[in-house]
Amino acid sequence: MSVTLVEVLPELAERARSAAAIVAAKVEVVTADAGCSATYTGLATLPADVVLLVGVLGNVSEGDVAVTVAAMPGLCAPGATLVWSRGRSLEGADDFVTPVREAFSAAGFAEVSIRSFNVEDDRTALGVERYDRPPAPLGPRKTWFTFVG
Repeated sequence: MSVTLVEVLPELAERARSAAAIVAAKVEVVTADAGCSATYTGLATLPADVVLLVGVLGNVSEGDVAVTVAAMPGLCAPGATLVWSRGRSLEGADDFVTPVREAFSAAGFAEVSIRSFNVEDDRTALGVERYDRPPAPLGPRKTWFTFVG
């Protein structure tokens, strides 16, 4: 099995490399912007059987959520599993999860599971999607998301 981790912060990428070495895992750590399609061009691990989109969707704009989800078929092999998360404050009635679920459906994913968890002062949704279509091209260089914060 091959694993690629994309991390923009050099210090976190180095920590990931060190951790992978300790457990003798075959992990390629790419120090680059995970929100840019060009980062994924030429990766040997694509199309992937498993894609983790965790810690992203709650930290980008609504528009970037839609663009990012729409780009995920370019990372997925037929039959791939994609795991995503989206947190939301316990205060207020905002529903940030339904638009994410709808975006995955529009991108050709089938929902396998969704769960909500209360974690300290946050509600977190964890979704699992299945992609059963052919991989889509990554297309021209494009920024999918920029962290807000």
